[in-house]
Amino acid sequence: MKRIIYRIELWFLIIGLLLLYGRLGSWIVFLIFYLLPDITALGFMFSKRIGEISYNCSHTLIDPTLLLVFILVVPSKFNQILISLTLIWLIHILVDRALDWGLFPRI
Repeated sequence: MKRIIYRIELWFLIIGLLLLYGRLGSWIVFLIFYLLPDITALGFMFSKRIGEISYNCSHTLIDPTLLLVFILVVPSKFNQILISLTLIWLIHILVDRALDWGLFPRI
């Protein structure tokens, strides 16, 4: 039951972030950048360990959250673009988790 509630929470958060993104960003940009965090899976070409580390680094909520805080604290003329890209990153991670594609190692 906890797992079902967790997934429902994730999908509600994803929908909320998608609605927010729709007010800030372009859907073409969304389609272009949505799979960008998965490029880190190329680390698996070198070794399983490097692949897991590189994938996990781009799929943890810590990085985009810290980036979002930094963007909000340090004003810039690029804030809207950076916030849009950060939202795409967060949505990507949350969709992966909602589909049960968590971090490595997967058991």
